[in-house]
Amino acid sequence: SMPELAFTNARIVLGDEVIEGTLAVEGELIHGFDHGSVRHAEDIDAFLILYDRNRYRLSCSGAIFEALSYVKPVLHIGNPCITPFDPPDAPIGFSTETLEELARLVAPMIDDYPAAQRAFAARRENIMRLRTRLGMDALATKLRAAFV
Repeated sequence: SMPELAFTNARIVLGDEVIEGTLAVEGELIHGFDHGSVRHAEDIDAFLILYDRNRYRLSCSGAIFEALSYVKPVLHIGNPCITPFDPPDAPIGFSTETLEELARLVAPMIDDYPAAQRAFAARRENIMRLRTRLGMDALATKLRAAFV
């Protein structure tokens, strides 16, 4: 069983720049929920997935599916598991090349929370369209054809 989420104040230091905010932390990871922690999903604005480009190259973390399930945008570092779900024309989150860029992206979200909420709302709309496109109603014909 996975541990409960803990909420903590976070401080990210990049050179002279200090970014502070509240994060939901699960063990050593800052990304998901187990079934016992579903009640926390409503309190979280986005999933922060810190796997770099070298992780999950041949498989995929379940965190992306949790984010889609909970309709939560994803902040990530261009991971190949996440990027196919996060196209530039219909983003479901925010992608950066490095952890430092991600920290710089998060800082204004903390400073201007209403603007961040509007950006998250647009991503949630894209997540709902993606869920419809990838749902069983849309894929059932393709799945049947694959096994016939």
